[in-house]
Amino acid sequence: MTSFDMTLTQKIVAKYVKAKKEEKSRILMDYCTLTGIKKNTAVRRLLRKRACIKPRVLKNKNGKKRGPKKIFGQRHKLLISKCWELAGEICAERLFTMLGEYVEALRSAGKLTCFNDTIINQVKRISLGTLKNVLAQFPRTNYVKKHKGNPEIYKFIPVKANFGQYSNILGNVEVDYVEHSGSCGSGIFGITACYVDIYSGWIARASALSKTYEAVRSTHKINLGKIHHPIKEYHPDNAKTILSVLLEKARRELNPGGDYDLSRSRPYKKNDNAHVEQKNGDKVRRLVGHHRYDTKKEIHLLNRLYAIADLYDNFFISSAKIKEKIRDLKGQVIRVTHDSPKTPYKRILECDQTPKETKQKLTKIYAGLDMVKLKTEMDVLTKELIDLVAS
Repeated sequence: MTSFDMTLTQKIVAKYVKAKKEEKSRILMDYCTLTGIKKNTAVRRLLRKRACIKPRVLKNKNGKKRGPKKIFGQRHKLLISKCWELAGEICAERLFTMLGEYVEALRSAGKLTCFNDTIINQVKRISLGTLKNVLAQFPRTNYVKKHKGNPEIYKFIPVKANFGQYSNILGNVEVDYVEHSGSCGSGIFGITACYVDIYSGWIARASALSKTYEAVRSTHKINLGKIHHPIKEYHPDNAKTILSVLLEKARRELNPGGDYDLSRSRPYKKNDNAHVEQKNGDKVRRLVGHHRYDTKKEIHLLNRLYAIADLYDNFFISSAKIKEKIRDLKGQVIRVTHDSPKTPYKRILECDQTPKETKQKLTKIYAGLDMVKLKTEMDVLTKELIDLVAS
């Protein structure tokens, strides 16, 4: 657009806006003749200029804005804010039903001396919709978050979803804790630390009172004394206490095999620790039940029972490992094949990865065991534990 066209458009647009339909048509024809543009282009130019000189503001004949007159001003909002703060900054729905009582409570306490009766009565008759609009303008209190994101320790421990892929390597241990809270989860109660080597099925159990750092540390030390082969990696869930202990003991003298790796499962994904989750039911709940154990005497009995049960299960009770899963075209498992059942003791002896010293040590322990005697002692301790809980 040339400067001539712009000047001409500015002069014509004021006349074009006020003109009637027939006159507008004549103005457009003259404008097109002078500028040499098409009619549609001329209309668009004039409409753009019209918006600049005549904004679309709806006014009544007296020049005032249309719509109902505002009733609630700043004084009303100040009174509502006092009631809102008195009620603990609750939502509009809850404040609306009790607003009249809150106003009277503030008046009785002498907090409304600066408000006249008209404002007070208008606030008491406010509608729910208007109250919502007023509360939406108030600043909200910034409460301190209780949860500050993931703990720092999670940054140092990687997540492994398919830990079962290492089931053909000796020394990969899944870790989980079973709570003995009974039907009530409050207060202090016992826990059982369950460690399972996913290659051999070797299990180690230990109990402690509560899930504090010291309790987890003591159960970890007990279980390490029951695992005689080298440990390559621990794989617990996301419990911060367990991860802290294992991270602290990583590459320390308490690990009989030297250095080990540490990984964790995904949150709320129990199948990431499938081996130890299965043992929780078969080797812990089935043995000691779902009772509540919350005394030192009960915890002591649990540890005595686990010391015998670990020898019994590891040296004399065989289990079968999954050898192959056959799936259909949709990926669903239609058949599972297992290998020949063997005890964890025999699997470790037959493993080429087991050190010679470990095999000799396990053979010596096995020679001094009596399966019948172990089972009898287990039954006696189990009965004593149940009687203690029932008393």
